[in-house]
Amino acid sequence: MNHDLVARFAGLGELIESHQAEAEAHGKLSEPVVSALLDAGIGRLYLPKSLGGEEADPLTVAAITATIARSDTAAAWFVMVANAARLGAQYWPAELVEELWADDPDTIVAASGNKPFSATRVEGGVVLQGSNSFVSGAHHARYLLSPVRLDDQVVMALVAMV
Repeated sequence: MNHDLVARFAGLGELIESHQAEAEAHGKLSEPVVSALLDAGIGRLYLPKSLGGEEADPLTVAAITATIARSDTAAAWFVMVANAARLGAQYWPAELVEELWADDPDTIVAASGNKPFSATRVEGGVVLQGSNSFVSGAHHARYLLSPVRLDDQVVMALVAMV
């Protein structure tokens, strides 16, 4: 376990706690909390060092999450959101991983699993249809990772947030 990395996030407790009422009132983490978490490297935990990441082990990430949860469970959930796609990206093509994070390792990819989009094949690709009513981290994300029904299968799609 990387105790120095855990300590880096432990120092954010007071700031996180001071913005809890604002987060509760608006239904999302406050921008100062998100900025502080990103500045501390929250989205870089599982990212490879070659892309500016920490290459943290799961025990370190669990300890960071538990440390942040002592201040605010919603902020701890954001730790999971900010890292879920990066953890899954170990199975993605290297070109996609580099496209997402080489220029900005703090890019957030929100993920949804609650309601698949539907997709129709068209010349040159697919067209997605549907909506999601709730996606954790979407307010702070540049991309959405979502299940999609395509040709009687469920696959995952990465969609730019606009």
